[in-house]
Formats: sequence, C-alpha cells, structure tokens
Amino acid sequence: KTTQLEISDFDDQIKSSVQKTSNAVQIFTSNVSVSRSMQAVATYGGKELERETAKRAKEHKLDMEYAIFGLGRDADVKKSVFKAPTVRTDATAGEMAGLFYFLAKGSAAFASGKRGNVVAFDSSGDWKGTPAALTETILSQLLQNIWNAGTTPKDMFIGAELKPAINKIVFRYHS
Repeated sequence: KTTQLEISDFDDQIKSSVQKTSNAVQIFTSNVSVSRSMQAVATYGGKELERETAKRAKEHKLDMEYAIFGLGRDADVKKSVFKAPTVRTDATAGEMAGLFYFLAKGSAAFASGKRGNVVAFDSSGDWKGTPAALTETILSQLLQNIWNAGTTPKDMFIGAELKPAINKIVFRYHS
C-alpha cells in the first residue's frame, strides 16, 4: 500500500491558507533506486535501473488496482471494499473509496441479498454465508438486473476463478 501524504516531501513550514477539507484523493508513490555500481555492472537482459523501474511499475499498477476495488484497507476484505474514503489531513494520507463503496449507494448493510447495487449470492445473502457457485441462473439474474436498471450489458469483467464457470455455460450453447 503506497498512500502518501500530500505535503510530505516539502520542508517549508509555511502552508497555504487555502485548504480543501474534503479531499479524499489517494496519492500513490513507488520509489526506484539503483546504485551507480549496480547500474554499471553488465547483467543479462539489460540495465538494472530499467529492470527495477519495470518491477516498480507493476507493483504501482497493482496498488492502484487494489485501491480501485477498495482492497487492503481492512483485514477483512468484506469490510474493506465498503469503507468510505479517508479525507486527508496534514498528518493522515487520504485514501480513496473503492468501487463497491459507490455501488452500495450509501447502504450500510445487506437487505434481501442486496446492498445498493451489490448483489450477494451466498447462503445468507450478505457475503457471510457459504458462497454459491456461478450458474447460468445466477448469471442471467445479474444480467437481468442490469437490463432492468436501463442499461444493455455488453461487456463483462470477471476474475480468473469465475472464467471456468462462464466457459462451461458458453460451451453448452456452442457444442
């Protein structure tokens, strides 16, 4: 996690008198450093600085992906994704809220298997029960919810663990 204080790198003690108090922007930083001697060493595959920069860029991207989903803000993932943004102060770095926070539309808890626009398909309908396997019925229900909201579902983005379930559904239709 790379949250960064907005004014952390400045030594000046004089601060601007204008301050926005609702700034929940998360600043991401990824430092790269390589010694001159290591940079001078001949290594297979290129220079050490380029390798370190590429490595840090991947880590930076992963940090941003985690923040977009609201992951890593709490030890319990099911709480972390619904956390509100943290407004920055001089002593506290701001943290953005993830997508699930906004999809929940201010709902504090699940009711009838939904929390705003977040749907729970588990045994208790609140992300606390036994997870349900993705089936054609559940997928159709999700797509129908999107359709009922006035949108035509065109693209679906899923995690790697759900891909085999989607493949089974598609394979049944095309075989």
